[in-house]
Amino acid sequence: MNFKKSVVCYAEGSNKIGMGHLYRQLSFYQNYSNLIDCKFIAANQTQKDFYKFFNCKYIDISHVKDYQAFDFGVFDSKEDLIDVFDKIEPLSKTWITVDSTKNWVKEFDYAVFPSFFASLDQMPKNLQKSETKFLFGVEYVLKRKTNKKDDINIDFKTLVTFGGSDPNNLTELVAQIVAKRKDHKEFIFLIGPNFKKNIEYFERKYINLNFLNPVNSTRTLIERSNCVITSLGTTLQECEYFSKNTLLITNYLSDEKDAMILNKHSINKNTFHHLGHFEDINENAFNKIYNKHFRNNNNKRHDGSKWGTGWDSLLKINENE
Repeated sequence: MNFKKSVVCYAEGSNKIGMGHLYRQLSFYQNYSNLIDCKFIAANQTQKDFYKFFNCKYIDISHVKDYQAFDFGVFDSKEDLIDVFDKIEPLSKTWITVDSTKNWVKEFDYAVFPSFFASLDQMPKNLQKSETKFLFGVEYVLKRKTNKKDDINIDFKTLVTFGGSDPNNLTELVAQIVAKRKDHKEFIFLIGPNFKKNIEYFERKYINLNFLNPVNSTRTLIERSNCVITSLGTTLQECEYFSKNTLLITNYLSDEKDAMILNKHSINKNTFHHLGHFEDINENAFNKIYNKHFRNNNNKRHDGSKWGTGWDSLLKINENE
């Protein structure tokens, strides 16, 4: 197929930092791979396995010199140091960074924040003064494609999902609490592909709970649920899109500030409830907030018309040159 546009993407991802960046760029691939020549860069085995699992085209970072320049480059990382970028920068003259406020962002042409709650006044002052063009909003949140394989025959009300790797084992933290509840069968736990412990471990230890193997997309599960228990990450955008009551347990102290402003920007003003940092979670606090806020869902919903529409303009999809 002869594409008019080409994009090369790099998304940070490993067992240590998680897989949220990879899943976000998977949404990009699912939405645009039939319209543009879209390839990923893989620098480690986690990335390679991820792209193979989802049948995405990728380039081993050791072979980047074999490729001609792409029209755009998309770089999705929050790391302090991005040595990998020096190797791939020649692949495009126009680079877009996604959801990062690190100092290196000012070296990029565009900084995109696919989020319902991010805004320019939240950016560091030195970045606000840079020549980088900042773009915010749900217009850059791409909806994940659904898959029939993700349909399940289990009735549930609450989805527990902590991404692809769950580095602090929050899944087990919540399982220990839920296993003691009378309504434990209303919960379903999603086990990511890079968890330290596999689904067999959880099923043996918590025989009264429901667990799921990795899915292609969490979208169907989130849409079906009354509420979601998760951490700060790309899942929040789907929780907002479907207006789901969401209980947050944060992995890092640096997440606390973002967790506290979500309701200010949500279509509903009491959707997100911050339970706290994972080291401070206790059974009584969990049960108190869950019992108060998470049994029913009567929230307003987005019509979805604006979500994801900004990328067409940014990538000049409909332009011939």
